[in-house]
Amino acid sequence: MKQQPLVQRILKGLGYLLGGALFLGEILNAIINSQQLIRDVSSAIRLSVAGLVIWAFLEILAWRGVIRWRTPETTAVIRSLGWGLRFGILGAFGLIWIPQALRVRHATESVVPSSEVTKIVAAPVSGCAAACSGWCNGEKCVPPVTLADAQLGAQGLAVNDGQLFWATKGIPDWPIIQSISVAGGAARVLAVGPGWPSIVAADSESVYWVEPQIGSVLAVRRDGGRPRTLWRGKGTPNGLALDATHVYWTDQRTGMIACVPKEGGRRRVLAQAQASPLGITAIGEHVVWANMGTEAINYTDGSIKWIHGDGTDMETLALNQKQPSVLIAVGNRLLWVSLRGNNVHLLMSLSLDRWPNSAPEQLAEIGRAQPLSLAGDSEHIYWTLRDSGPAGQVVALSLSGGSPFVVARDQELPWGVAVDSTAVYWTTQGSGSKSPGTLMKIEKPRKLR
Repeated sequence: MKQQPLVQRILKGLGYLLGGALFLGEILNAIINSQQLIRDVSSAIRLSVAGLVIWAFLEILAWRGVIRWRTPETTAVIRSLGWGLRFGILGAFGLIWIPQALRVRHATESVVPSSEVTKIVAAPVSGCAAACSGWCNGEKCVPPVTLADAQLGAQGLAVNDGQLFWATKGIPDWPIIQSISVAGGAARVLAVGPGWPSIVAADSESVYWVEPQIGSVLAVRRDGGRPRTLWRGKGTPNGLALDATHVYWTDQRTGMIACVPKEGGRRRVLAQAQASPLGITAIGEHVVWANMGTEAINYTDGSIKWIHGDGTDMETLALNQKQPSVLIAVGNRLLWVSLRGNNVHLLMSLSLDRWPNSAPEQLAEIGRAQPLSLAGDSEHIYWTLRDSGPAGQVVALSLSGGSPFVVARDQELPWGVAVDSTAVYWTTQGSGSKSPGTLMKIEKPRKLR
């Protein structure tokens, strides 16, 4: 058997080495940071196209007699190098979907069955028909009202000055940010896709959201117009909060807390090297956030921290919180969701009026079902409980304690929740094109007003 020339063997090995590196690199990248999925696929496609363009250019030069490269030796080298790179590109293109698929499967398997949700939060009402999906006023059912349907993957929600603002899963030229009156009516498109914001905030002039997939913080006027990019960079902004002058966000991947003026300008980093920061809120002159903790030690080092808006005087408000996530402030009270050792979700509370002479208190044991969003008024806190089928719930609890009260049941994957003086609002993700998401509303039970 004739041995291949040394140069050919070297180039052949180089081709497979490059392909294998790309192949393995994409697997690790997808496992560590699934938000890069779209960029990785597009990079693989661009690399393939670039290779085809170079090959076509060389073929044209050879056809015109400018170069002579179609010898048996060069053909074998190109074939060897090419197959190695194809192996890497195709393998990377295919296998980046495997970690994503595993994540989806894990998320589906970890959803609590509807029977368990009912056990976790039992509605303390009597005389209500079994078919009522809302709450009962004696024998009369007060059902939820659909303000907007066909809302693909609806998530983040905010209410401000009689208007609701929410986010949906957008493809090019499809809505991702919309608004509607709390009384109902026609929805207004404020921004179009692509994108899928999970958190929305609003003030008297603009609506704000973050795009983790493209590393951006954006805003658009309440009456519409061209969206403004307040910041874009390397990172995955997650949490979002506002005060009178600035927009604040957490970056779970880089461990950074940052802000930018509402009108745009230079980003300011308030804190770095935080352990997977997620939920964030602004209260007074401070910014408060939840550090989920370190995965290597099962998130047992989670914490709640705050810092002055100018980036000084960072302090720890609560330690030993396992994987704290969503967080809000109601008056001078902080509320967040944490985990107990057996993966039971707890609603925690901390009074800032008495801090540092006060410790976190457990306000309620929610159970294994995961609360995805919190909202509050002066007397109550509300949350959504996600479930695998049309059995999710919207739940209320008095801040003075007591039993949770189910405001709405039989909701398909509820996500965002917001509240004003008379009603509770929420989004549902739905389960695809056959059962798309919705924007819902229900009158507050009189006992909760």
